[in-house]
Amino acid sequence: TFNETSIYPGMKAVQTFTIEKGSQDGIGIYEIDLEAVVPEVFGSDIEISLYKTTDPTTNNITREEGSITQTSEGFYKEDKITINGSLEMVYGPEDLTNNNQIILEQYKFNTETLEKTTYYLVYNYKNNGNQNAQQGQTFSGKVTVRLISDMVYTENILNGADPVIK
Repeated sequence: TFNETSIYPGMKAVQTFTIEKGSQDGIGIYEIDLEAVVPEVFGSDIEISLYKTTDPTTNNITREEGSITQTSEGFYKEDKITINGSLEMVYGPEDLTNNNQIILEQYKFNTETLEKTTYYLVYNYKNNGNQNAQQGQTFSGKVTVRLISDMVYTENILNGADPVIK
């Protein structure tokens, strides 16, 4: 769950999580969802993007925290996000709005070939000038991963055919 306090326009944050094979064998589809609690006062000032990689040592995202600056319009903090290597973007960039289920990705898998995958959910709180109405407000994002179907095993699914849902 992302639940930052004392945020300023220009803030960027990264939520990192991994998906890997469990103890059971099989195939299916997993879905990555985001539950977002975002007050309307933020409008389109928060943006999210989701990236993934199976090699987080070479391909990753780092964040450098900026310093707080004051202007006539208020305070801001320009954090910096650096994308290292080659990541696959699977969602976004999209505005973050209040929503109990944002589907970020659905992925067909086979546990025989499923590689440990690291995901990076990047939050960008845009600095759009006077954002005084947002002062004291907070937003949060909770990531969940769920199995959305069990499938009858067939050779065809591995070749991209539609799954047979039970």
